[in-house]
Amino acid sequence: MLDNLLQGLKGQVGDLLQNNGVGADKVDDVVSMSGESVKDSIMSEVMSGNLDGVQNLFKGGFDLNNPMVNDIVSQLTGKLSSGLNINADASSGIAGKIVPMIMEVINGELGGKFDAESLTSLFSGDAGGMLDKAKNLLGGFFK
Repeated sequence: MLDNLLQGLKGQVGDLLQNNGVGADKVDDVVSMSGESVKDSIMSEVMSGNLDGVQNLFKGGFDLNNPMVNDIVSQLTGKLSSGLNINADASSGIAGKIVPMIMEVINGELGGKFDAESLTSLFSGDAGGMLDKAKNLLGGFFK
């Protein structure tokens, strides 16, 4: 599901890149790196046992001050700078705008409901064995 949601943001990402002096030819890479950053951060939190934090990220409204959001922005900033040679200021500005767009789309898709099924649906086909481990960790957490 996440990959499909990200594809729907390509137009907005292209506009954002152009506004930051980055060529539209990098849209696919930026969208891909954005998805990786979201998946990596959320799965890391799940694997470390921060299930409450992950659940709070997707329950109700989206909070820009959430530490997980800041982690995703930081990861994406680094990926954009090192992977695409986008200067640090532009990378930070791009990441700071893309991550909230992604989180809003995910929250809209989930409708404020987040449980083990939502996690599975969000990352199905994307996270491989980590998803199975996360589902095992979740156990009865959402029951």
